[in-house]
Amino acid sequence: RFYNEKLPAVFEELERQYNIKVEIQNGQNKQVANRRFSGSFRHDDLDQALRSICRPLDLSFTISQDKKSVVIE
Repeated sequence: RFYNEKLPAVFEELERQYNIKVEIQNGQNKQVANRRFSGSFRHDDLDQALRSICRPLDLSFTISQDKKSVVIE
């Protein structure tokens, strides 16, 4: 669970739990760095976890075919 946590810290936790690399697309770095997230995500479904984080913040994402990296757009 996260309460008003900085978004980069949320993505770091996502990386740790899913053993992935999250890349913020160049145009989104500043926007993502200044945003906060309150909520939680499932620990057994990467796609659902990303939806839980990104949808409320109007961000999109792409998961690589090998499921080892994610690009936030």
